[in-house]
Order: sequence, then structure tokens, then C-alpha cells
Amino acid sequence: MPDILTFARSDSGVITDVETCSSWDVERGIALDGPLWGTHIQKVPYQSSFDWAWNEFFPNAGLWADRKR
Repeated sequence: MPDILTFARSDSGVITDVETCSSWDVERGIALDGPLWGTHIQKVPYQSSFDWAWNEFFPNAGLWADRKR
């Protein structure tokens, strides 16, 4: 398996990695087909919340957003 995987989403919503073109179930972190079929990847810890709620608990925290290129 490559050390780093770059993921892309197709217009139909399928997530694939650029390096091997394997498709992935992002909820479970497992490759569904392709050369990496059955491979599990480590999930990144995250907190899902509304921005206003996050700011109530962490008033000094910044919010991350996609950069416009």
C-alpha cells in the first residue's frame, strides 16, 4: 500500500484513491474494490458540530475552510 493516499470524489459520489483507483467506504475506512480491496485505513479523529455551537464552547478557536484557489 502506498504511504500516502489522495482521495477524490466522482460526480456520482464514489470515493477513490488517485494512486490505485480503489474505491472506498469512507464511513468504515475500507477499500471496496481495486488493488487495495479489504484494506482498512486509520480514521482521523474529528468533531462534527455546527460552527456556532463550536464557538460557544471554544471561543478562541479558529474555523477551517476550503481555500479558494
